Amino acid sequence: MGAPVARGGAGAGADHGGSPRPEGTVKLYLVRHGRAVHPMLDPTEPLSEEGRREVRTLAARLLAAAAAPAWIAHSPRARAVETARILGEVLAPGVSPVVREDLLPHGAPDDLVAELAREERDALLVAHMPLLGDLVRGLLGPPAKEHLFFPTAGALCLERTSGGAFEVRWSAQP
Repeated sequence: MGAPVARGGAGAGADHGGSPRPEGTVKLYLVRHGRAVHPMLDPTEPLSEEGRREVRTLAARLLAAAAAPAWIAHSPRARAVETARILGEVLAPGVSPVVREDLLPHGAPDDLVAELAREERDALLVAHMPLLGDLVRGLLGPPAKEHLFFPTAGALCLERTSGGAFEVRWSAQP
């Protein structure tokens, strides 16, 4: 709870305040959708009012952490679509979120991990459990067990350094 928690050592968040990031670094913001109306009854339901509040709170925290994705993608499920829309309006006005089937809960993350490893722009992905845990494991490699569960409207910032490896920079939740 509270502001994003730095997890990546002394350099975590060093690009805030206008300081340039080292060339070749890319940030990935992995976000679990907000709370749905009745997720166990109908997984296609939209966010609840509480879920919308959670996502708006998360958006403010990501903005305070200088999150500025160049592109946004989400699963086709209604709660992910709505979460991406709210986050996009705050963090990346003018960026149109795109639907990706590979962000569904039981998607196979291998192709997405390979794609993200080559990505040159900061990105925000809105998805579901257990896929988010699998993505983190694939991007960080073993042992990545400490970040395998995301609360609703939880976010994890990973940064690919100029050496090509991803590192956890911070996490946030409403």
